[in-house]
Parts: sequence; C-alpha cells; structure tokens
Amino acid sequence: MKDTEMTNKVFVAIPCWRDPFVYETIKSAYEHAFDKDSLAFGVFFQGYPEDDWMISDIHEKLPGVDIRIKTVHGDDAPDFLCQIKRTITDELMADEEYYMQVDSHTKFRRNWDIMLKAELLIANRIFGKSVINSQTVYFDHWSDKFLNDPLTSYADPAEWRSIADTLNFPYPISLNGRVSQKPLNTMIREKFYNGNMVFAHRDYLKDAPFPWEMAQCFEQQMSMLRAWTAGYEVVSPIHAYTNNFNYWKPEGVQGDPYVRHIRWDRPEQEVRILQANLDSYEKYNSIFTDPEVTYNEEFGAMKERTIEEYIDFIKYNPVTLEIREAIPVDLSNSVTISDELFNNTVLEIAKNNGYVINNINDVVIDPYSRKMHE
Repeated sequence: MKDTEMTNKVFVAIPCWRDPFVYETIKSAYEHAFDKDSLAFGVFFQGYPEDDWMISDIHEKLPGVDIRIKTVHGDDAPDFLCQIKRTITDELMADEEYYMQVDSHTKFRRNWDIMLKAELLIANRIFGKSVINSQTVYFDHWSDKFLNDPLTSYADPAEWRSIADTLNFPYPISLNGRVSQKPLNTMIREKFYNGNMVFAHRDYLKDAPFPWEMAQCFEQQMSMLRAWTAGYEVVSPIHAYTNNFNYWKPEGVQGDPYVRHIRWDRPEQEVRILQANLDSYEKYNSIFTDPEVTYNEEFGAMKERTIEEYIDFIKYNPVTLEIREAIPVDLSNSVTISDELFNNTVLEIAKNNGYVINNINDVVIDPYSRKMHE
C-alpha cells in the first residue's frame, strides 16, 4: 500500500484459491457500481497451470477495468490466509481511499459503492472509527435476484464445532457467529468479524494491519481483535451489499454448475494447512494467556483499548470459549438509522464528489433485489 495523496477510489481486495467465479465477482462489482471509474481490483490468485483459464482472459473480458493480479503457483501458495490479505494491500493497493475485501465468488447490490461510503460515514459519526462488516447471504444461481436481508450474528458453540469440522480442525474455534436477522434500518456494533465483506477507510489497514502468519481458522478472530483494540467498531450495515455463491449447499440442492477446489483437497496441502492452523492456534491463545505477547504489532492486540475491555465486550472467553452472553440480536449495541438520514448522507457523498443525483430513490432502492422469504 503506497503512501500517497488519497483519492475517492475503492480498492476491492479478492483473495482467490482456484476459483472460476473470480471473473463473475469483478464483473458484478463493476457493473453494479455507482461510479465505475473509481474502482480498482486486486486479485491474489493461487492455482495450478490447469487453472489458468479462470483468470487468463479477465482483462480482455473487462477492457478498461483496473484489475491488478498477482498469480502464485498452488505449490507456492502461502499457508497463512492473513499473509495473502497483507500481500494484496502491500503490493497491489495504490492511492485508493477505501478498502473492501470480498470472497472470489461474490455478487454485488446495485450502487453498492456510494451506499457503502454513506454507511461508513454514518457509522464513523455515531460510533467513532468504524469498519463496515456484513454477514454472509448465499445464492445458488448467478441469475438469482440479490438478497438484501440485513443480518447480525451471535456466539453459538454448535456453530463453532461445525466450522472446525468443516475445516478439518481438531478443536472448536470461534471463527464467526451464528447468523440471525436484524431489524430494518439498524446498525449494530458486532462481536464477530466476517471476512466475506469488509469496507473501511484505508487508515484501518495502518492502524490494525493483518498479521503475516495467521491461518484461515483464526483470520476473522484476529481481525476482530486487532480492529477493536485499535479503537475501531465493527459495524453491521443497514443494507446487505454482497451475496456469496453457495459452495456449501446441502446435497440435492440445485444450483449453477461449478468447479469447487478446496485448499485441503490435495494431501500435501491438507498437511500444510492443518499445521499452519495449529501454529496459529498457539499464537492466538498466547495473546490471552501470555502478557509478554498480548500487545504486539506482529500478531497481537493493538493498544488503543485493552484486552480486558475486548473480552468484556465480546462476552465470551476466546481461549475456553465459555460464553457469558449470547443475544441473537443485540439491540443494546444498536442504533436505528432513518431513511432520511441515510438518503441525506448518500446525497452528501454525491455532492462532495461532484455526482449529480436527481432522484435519491433511483440510487438507494434496488428493484432487482428481494428478501429471503418473499
């Protein structure tokens, strides 16, 4: 990430392991953006020679789109997910003012960019320094309407055991929370960080940089810990802005045909990833049990707020996973945002950047989206 004069641009970071939908992801983000010229994409593609077709013609298919790609052979792919994220920001991000992270199989809501800028501005004004972070809504067909349900999450041990089993990890882990529906027009200070959709000002990357050696099983917990102790609130937005292709659909559920490559499909990769997760497990636990490493730039907590304050806020023990409180919708940490406030903030963003909006409803209402249970 270069230190340079900031622009109003959005840098969209896309870590990618052998995913044929990375093109669809960039296409969706670009086509549904309010200001297409303000976007830049950074892709860290890990794959084998037989996967070249997934990215080889992206620039030809999307001429004029700013797409920066770093390609790594699958055998040389980093074992630590945070290293991938850090490489994207350090090597591919330039003068963009905003940072966004999404998965490589993501669909975007119409006008997501200007609306997310408004969400972040509102959150910063209400809560202080904030990161906009949304829980995952899944879809089965790229032709499906966008699902715009606002979601939150809460601590649930059954979810943690299930995630550990999915990732072949021997211990329950608090990777994320169980998702629940939240009221409309509500922002919530969240206790769980979801790496599937992150939107923040670029300063966040300096204040709470991704640790180099932290594996997938602990990427989200570490991001939450470092953001919160760096003084940031992790805030769920009023609207949903991304949906993820459902690679985890139950057997028998129909969806678009796809090729699904999982990192641990190959025995040699499985051994490496498990060891990286075990190493990360020891580091993560040491943050809470060894005062000598609790606060450190390399992989520990930051120093704007204490580790004790963090544990008190999340309401569970990060080491034992003992839960003190689990509220499906934590309204005590929520704020209701009126349509008027949101619309006026979008108009403020537009005015400050020379955009002309004649009818605000044309921007904030998406006629091509729906609720899950409509």
